[in-house]
Amino acid sequence: MRKLHLFLLITIIGILIASKMYDVSIGDTQGFSIKNIILYPSLLVLALVNLGRLGATIRALPALWPLLFILGLAATSFFYARLMAHGVRIDQFSILVTYKNHLLDPFLIYAAGFIIAKRIPEEQKPLYITTIAFALLNIVAMSVFVTGFNPFGVSVVSHSGTRFASFGGMANQGAYSLAILIPLLYYLYDRASNNFAKYSYVFFIFACLAGIGLTGSRGGYLLIIIEFLMLMQLTGRYAFFSMIAAGGVAAMIVYAAAFNLEFLISALSRLELLSGIEKITDFQKRADFSALDQVSAGRTWIWKGIYEVMANDPLALVLGKGWGTYRPHIKEVLGIDPAAHNVFLLYLLELGITGLVLLCLAGYQYLRFIRNNLRNQDRLLYHCVTVMLVVVIWSFMLSAPVNLYKIWGLLFGVLAGYIAGSRTNGGEKPVVSGPARTSVPLSDSDGIIRRRNLGE
Repeated sequence: MRKLHLFLLITIIGILIASKMYDVSIGDTQGFSIKNIILYPSLLVLALVNLGRLGATIRALPALWPLLFILGLAATSFFYARLMAHGVRIDQFSILVTYKNHLLDPFLIYAAGFIIAKRIPEEQKPLYITTIAFALLNIVAMSVFVTGFNPFGVSVVSHSGTRFASFGGMANQGAYSLAILIPLLYYLYDRASNNFAKYSYVFFIFACLAGIGLTGSRGGYLLIIIEFLMLMQLTGRYAFFSMIAAGGVAAMIVYAAAFNLEFLISALSRLELLSGIEKITDFQKRADFSALDQVSAGRTWIWKGIYEVMANDPLALVLGKGWGTYRPHIKEVLGIDPAAHNVFLLYLLELGITGLVLLCLAGYQYLRFIRNNLRNQDRLLYHCVTVMLVVVIWSFMLSAPVNLYKIWGLLFGVLAGYIAGSRTNGGEKPVVSGPARTSVPLSDSDGIIRRRNLGE
């Protein structure tokens, strides 16, 4: 049964990776794709082989009820979206597609990852298979970038080829997709039992840092600084992370210098926008753009448009304009339909304060889950997952990473199942390969800082 669960996990990872590398659609029928043909039968098989305990397992899923209420509210909004439209043309089929791709599929994959990892509690295989798979995907993307040879159907660059996107689809999402892997890669590095594995994880971290550098994402650059400062403070390994940061910068420069130095210079030149000397794009030359709108690359202008959509509509403020209706509503106000660049404001527009509160509650419940199950059992993993949640919050504030929802759903589902499975098998902390060698500062209930070997 464990082999079947691992096979299903690898199948889900494989189809997610394939959808990042190829156009998996079949014909012109929207929603009819190789991904769906493989994904849904895999999820069905997983449900059938766990049928006897499926209900109890699902009830243990962290943040289950807020997520179900979000799914229910979004589905209900399909019926009132036109009432909230006030003359704006709503495409209900597009709403259904968005519901499936951005809500239903990520939730099902999150639940699948949880079930699989929970059924294999004494091993870390689901955790490291998932993490390494997407770290390797970044290596493939960088290889395509530096060689110029792309046998796949999907480009690894965005913004007319001026910025590296890795497997995120867009440069900013590419940066966040790599940033979220770094804490987990460090955790696996710390618990690795041999030097080859340790060097491999360090190499993956270097590649992630190099990839983030090549995205030209200012939000990604700031996030990495925050992420590394948090990891330094939480683990106490200042010298190690300083070395890793320096190595990541060196890897980025070597990559670019060897293959495409001009690309790196172009990506880093986006930092000049903060000093006001970057060449302003046509989009940023709009007459209604303030200086702040230009510095934020139009984000604040879009957010003001969201405010204008919601102003003087108290019912929409409570229930939203309807799931998947952001673009037609924002186009009515701004004349164009740019991405929201903020998940929280997107939820506010589409699902109102109700949906926004449910989203925040889901995040809180997941954080409480890891705190209750890891704070005293595996402090290092607790710190790493906390940093990962900070990455999610940061990306939600500056982007709407819809290309990453399924991958992140799987990643956090596997993490939750790994933690829950370890808890239900004796209450001990998760079993990991190799002895822990990191001594970190820990806080006891009295707030006294003490040091303890994580392997004890």
